[in-house]
Order: sequence, then structure tokens, then C-alpha cells
Amino acid sequence: MAACVVLFYTALYIRAADPFFLFSSYPLYTLFVVILTLSNGVASGLFAIIFAAFLSYFYYSPYPHEAVFWMAANGLIAGEFRIYWDRKIHRYTEERNYFKEKLRDLTKNYITLKLSHERLEKSYILRPVSIRGSLKEIRNMLLEDSRVATQNFINFLSSFYGIGAGAIYVQKAGVWVCEGRSGAGVEYDPGDSLLKLALEKKKTAFFPVSLLQKEAVSKYIAVFPYFESGEETPEAVLLVSEIPFLHLNKDNLLTVALYFSFFMGAFRNSEHFREVAVAYPSLDYTIFKETARLLKMSKDFGLVSVFAVFNPRYGAMSRDVASFIETKVRDFDIGYNLCEKHCIVLVLLPLTDYVNAEAFTARISEQVKTNFRDFEGELGATLVPVGGNSVKEALDRVLPK
Repeated sequence: MAACVVLFYTALYIRAADPFFLFSSYPLYTLFVVILTLSNGVASGLFAIIFAAFLSYFYYSPYPHEAVFWMAANGLIAGEFRIYWDRKIHRYTEERNYFKEKLRDLTKNYITLKLSHERLEKSYILRPVSIRGSLKEIRNMLLEDSRVATQNFINFLSSFYGIGAGAIYVQKAGVWVCEGRSGAGVEYDPGDSLLKLALEKKKTAFFPVSLLQKEAVSKYIAVFPYFESGEETPEAVLLVSEIPFLHLNKDNLLTVALYFSFFMGAFRNSEHFREVAVAYPSLDYTIFKETARLLKMSKDFGLVSVFAVFNPRYGAMSRDVASFIETKVRDFDIGYNLCEKHCIVLVLLPLTDYVNAEAFTARISEQVKTNFRDFEGELGATLVPVGGNSVKEALDRVLPK
């Protein structure tokens, strides 16, 4: 608004007979409207057009209908381009965020799998259980009772990583609620310096040993915050006030942070996808979460994603064929071997159109024929677009009841 007024009075001083340059060889005000619309949006451009159209009644005689019309037309064309450009930017931003989160999830899963092979649960001697297996059991508990699952998770951290006293707090309706504690637990203190630092930096904060030997400035030794991707408000926090000296090292604490992030992701997913998780117990939260995001992107931007369903019918070799297909899925796709009564391999192809989806199924079919050429059979492949009003509805269209 200020720019319009300044430009108008400047032009009025220089060119009183034509302050909006409507009849000039150089339509400066029209150029100003176009630039303003492209830079600040359609609302600013419309204001500049209305501003000029209204004042033209007082400074032009007769009223310059045609000149004002062409100025408005140029401004509206620029507005259409701005809307189109904003939509494209929003679309590509969503795609970038999607793949960024996918990469983060893949990194978490890789590190968790790596650690699972390196350590075994100490409390089981005759029947060792992997860390990854323990986390999977805890995640399954979330469907039944989130508080029990959270308590089991912090017990798991206490057993593996020596957390003597700590607590997990989850934010519910703006209130921090303790969902599980280890040892004597610890109270949530919003004024604590270490807690403030962790929430401000959005990452794990802890006191090094050298600082702990001096005057204590926090009741916590380590604080592990959890933020949903792209969110500014913390969802949960793990507070630790006691931990053995040998466990107080950066690698150990960062591993705890990884597991806490892994668990809280499952915690939130169990709240969002409880219905579909009960309906499809053989699937995990990964595909529910991905399908939900892809449904939103499809509705908002028309981005196409596809389910590929393989139904190998190779008799006794069907399960082997299904396992083979699962290993050939691309890193950013999600594949599930659902062999029970009948063998089905479900593959979610994010942001993939039909042409590329058909190329994918053709490649898989060719590889199956090459590797199982000595066996008679058939590989059925069906493509179903990701669509519907909910994740359950999208999966109902793909998987047999």
C-alpha cells in the first residue's frame, strides 16, 4: 500500500496529466503492478489495480476504460503465474520433505539393525533376544496399552544402557504427562537449564563428566527431546537423572536418543493408525504412515502413487518367489511378503506414475522368469492407485479381506 501511494505522488509531481502512465510509451505503473504481484502475491497486485482504477476517476477525463482494463489484465495474468508458481513450489517442497523423511527413517532402521547384531539382551542368557526384537515386541504392546509399552521401553533402556533414574513425559493437550519411569523417576521441570537447551536446539543435551564434577546446574544428566518432523512443539521428552559413569559417554547417549526417537514414532503412529493396525496386523506402521502422506499429496497436488500387488503361483516355490521379489524392491519403495494361505507381495511405489509402475512390474516379472525358469508357474501383477478417504480404505482396495 505504501509503495502505491509513494509511486502515485511521485508520478503526480512528475506527470500530473497521466500519473499512472496509462498513455505513456513506458507503462511504468503497469510494470509496477506486475512486479508487485509476482513478488508479493495476488492480494497486493489486486490492491494496486483497485487503487489505480479508483483514483483514475479523479485524475483522468474521460475515464480510461481501455487502459485500465489492460493494466488489470496484465496484473491478473501475473497473478495466475504467481499462483501456479506457488503451487509448484509447494508441490516440490512436499516431495522434498517426503524423501527427506524417508531417508531419515531408512537411516534409523539401518542403525537399529546394525546395533541389533552387535548387542544381545543381557538378561537372557540361554535364550538371547535381539534389541530389534525387543523393540518390535514393545511396539506391538502399543496397540494394547501405551502406558505399559512405555514402561517396558524405559525398562529396556535401563537394562541395556544403565539408566538408573529417568522418566518419559508425553505432551497431551498442552500438559506434560509421565508415561513411564525408571528407578525413582524424575520430575519435569520446565525451568531447568538443560531441558531448555535441549528443547531450544531440538536435539539431545547432556552434561559432560568434567562439568558434573563441578557445581551442578541441572537436575538432569541428559535430556532427549522428540519432535515430529517439521514441528516446532516437542511431542515428548526423556529425562535422565542417574546413569553409571561407564555409560555416560556420547555414543551411548546418542544410541538412547535413536531408540527413543524410534519408540516415540511408533507411539504416535499407534494413536493415529490404531484402526488400520488392528485390521492389518501383518503390516507395520511404516506403510500406514507412508500411505497417509501419499493420500494427502494426491488430494492436494494430484501426485500419483501406486500399489503393486504380486501374486506368485509357483506351487511349493511360491514362498521363495515372494521372498525373491521382496529383495528386489527399490530402497525408497516399501515391500511386504504376506504369504499365509496365499502368497501376496505388496509393494508401495511412492510418487510413481502408471508408466513407471508398469516398467517396475515388468522388470520384476523378467527377473522372476530368469531366476525361476526351471519351475512352472505364473506371476500375477496388479497395479492399484493409492486412493480413498483413509489409509484403511486405500488398503482395503488392494488386499483381500
